[in-house]
Amino acid sequence: MVHVTHISAPEGCPDCSWVRFLFLSRPQKISPDEAYRWVIAGGIVHVGSEEGPKLQPAVRGTTRYVRTRDADGPDDALLRLPRRA
Repeated sequence: MVHVTHISAPEGCPDCSWVRFLFLSRPQKISPDEAYRWVIAGGIVHVGSEEGPKLQPAVRGTTRYVRTRDADGPDDALLRLPRRA
């Protein structure tokens, strides 16, 4: 099972559409669009640990990304992960 351990995103970003990259436990670095396609295809990716919340697909305009909640916001579990460049 795979989970996101770190993200590349500005501090204080308002929602998950600002995330540039997700760092996985495999180790692997993927874009939010790639994570979106993975989840749409039936893949399960957790956040923080194998017991953490699952990523959900989201779209804003033409931007495809992932989040853990139905609504965007700064309190999403994905945005609470440690940052990496």
